[in-house]
Amino acid sequence: MRKLLCLLIAAFSLARIAQAQEPVSSPSPSVPDGYWLEVEAYAEHDGLIGTVDLTGFTTYRIYLNMVNETDFLSAVSGEADNPLMLNSTSDISWYNDLALGADIGAESNSGFFGFFPHLAFDSWLTIGGENTDDGIDISMADGEISLFDQFNSGDNVLINDATGSALFTLFPCDPYDLTTCDWSHPSFAGEDMRVLVGQITTQGELTGQMQIQVFSNGTSDEEWRGIIPLTPFSPEEIVDGCMDELACNYDPAATNDDGTCDYAASGYDCEGSCLVDSDNDGVCDAFEIDGCQDATACNYDANATDSDGSCEYADEEYDCDGNCLVDSDGDGVCDPFELTGCQDAVACNYNAAATDADGSCVYAAAGYNCDGICLEDADGDGVCDGFEVVGCTADNACNYDALATDSDGSCDFCSCATAGMVSNAYSITIETHATDIIPGMTTYRFYMNMVNSDDFMSAVYGNNEDPLSLSSTTGFYNSQFGSTTASGVNPAFLAFFPELAADSWVTVGIESTNTGAEVAINTVESVDQPWVNAFASGSDIDGQDILINDFTGGAWYVLNLEGVPNGLPDATNNRVLFMQMTTSGEVSGTINTQVFANGVGANDIRNTFVFSGVGTYADGEAEVPNACGCTDLDAYNYDPSADYDDGSCLEVEEGCI
Repeated sequence: MRKLLCLLIAAFSLARIAQAQEPVSSPSPSVPDGYWLEVEAYAEHDGLIGTVDLTGFTTYRIYLNMVNETDFLSAVSGEADNPLMLNSTSDISWYNDLALGADIGAESNSGFFGFFPHLAFDSWLTIGGENTDDGIDISMADGEISLFDQFNSGDNVLINDATGSALFTLFPCDPYDLTTCDWSHPSFAGEDMRVLVGQITTQGELTGQMQIQVFSNGTSDEEWRGIIPLTPFSPEEIVDGCMDELACNYDPAATNDDGTCDYAASGYDCEGSCLVDSDNDGVCDAFEIDGCQDATACNYDANATDSDGSCEYADEEYDCDGNCLVDSDGDGVCDPFELTGCQDAVACNYNAAATDADGSCVYAAAGYNCDGICLEDADGDGVCDGFEVVGCTADNACNYDALATDSDGSCDFCSCATAGMVSNAYSITIETHATDIIPGMTTYRFYMNMVNSDDFMSAVYGNNEDPLSLSSTTGFYNSQFGSTTASGVNPAFLAFFPELAADSWVTVGIESTNTGAEVAINTVESVDQPWVNAFASGSDIDGQDILINDFTGGAWYVLNLEGVPNGLPDATNNRVLFMQMTTSGEVSGTINTQVFANGVGANDIRNTFVFSGVGTYADGEAEVPNACGCTDLDAYNYDPSADYDDGSCLEVEEGCI
């Protein structure tokens, strides 16, 4: 069935919006002799057809008449240089069944005709096939103007945009082996030497033109394209001559432009007189020479007849050749433009343009260059080698030295209670991903900004201790073809359902079906506070605000397992995508996240972010203690989760235990 858009267009077509365009009166020169579009009366109606009153309507069929049985009609199209036009003199151009009909005849299901007999007289376009029984595939390509949006609007059709629209079918043979051809294919001319291109049911008279693509004799070497009118042209009515009204030998009786048009020379009429000579100087305006008429100007033109304001004059203190009018010291710099400054090339403020030294030179400090960068900095830390201070540089160590610039290996990570209590640099970013995928709505994406490239985001959660809330002032959008989680979104559907790109969903690190080592997104919810179906189109809580604050809580998550890439940040922005939401309102809420610093399970960081609208939001409360313990693999009390050795290792002693 046709799209809902067609119903809206039809509702606004009671007043005809555009005047019918005049088609050409004969085929374009690229069309070989013998090819023409025939409009044939197929059925005249008087009364009801099923439940539809077609009194006064006539159903016409449009055929392309061809020369050879093996000629193949490949496409019907229109664009700026070769427009497609279909005109009818009736108020509503032609009858369309917008509910059950088809845009393309080959897609019309004849099985419906017994129940809905009026469908047999629906208006459509095609390339050979008149219903699904013909079994051919016909495709549509639209440019700036949609062919079938116009065709279904109740008004005349004019396709004249730069890109154009085309109805086409693929050549059903091996082009290098024509013995593979099925010559009964409806797009071949066949024994009746014609191919069906449309059916129109109207109360008016039809006119128009189409750009046709044909493979003569079924071969691509004999392909041609050209415009052919529907009416009033027929092969017997061709009158050769010049059809351009601007030509001197224009023939109003001609129906076929034979290329004989003769035009007046540029600037003259057909009698050889100037078209325009505004100043009556005997020179046509088109041949006037504009230029500078001021003899004092550098670009004075003695041949100029009209001044065009283009005169150019020497710069102040220079002549027209760029030489100084006064240069006392002969240094090539005019006296008024002499410049004083530092002329020492090793100075920081050396001025290559200075012509006279003024004692203003400034030099770099010892050990640095003029930009304040160290002359020698072996470790590239921005501190000159001569000024380095050794000590413990790890800010999570007990003996951290804020003045130290080079680590001397003296850091102690385990002897103090505050070891590892570093300030939290994690944040979230809400940004606009797209606008008007759904008209009037904005699609937002939510990201977790990581500190380390191997940090792992595991979950977004809420409970009675750390409530989670998501709100939109107008609710949020869910596509009927979408999913509650990104792993349920099939990217192959985007080409058929563009609105799927605006679906709202939750995720960890992926934006569509998981592939390779990626894993699907898990969800958990409380019986008393279900939230998952808020992201499900058509559910009883579709698009509603979310609150998770009971004892059971809820979350979406992936497990921190080896080889799972979902929770790792991307290489470009060091962040992880965790939600998409599309709404026409304002978004706000509170988000709780779980991150394993450096991907280590013992480094469990919990953050709470309060947000409102787009922006980056931080939570400075989370802290991570150092993981201390025995790191000796051979020790009795080896701790695989320890990052730092605290001297607690016990040697293995053999004996009875």
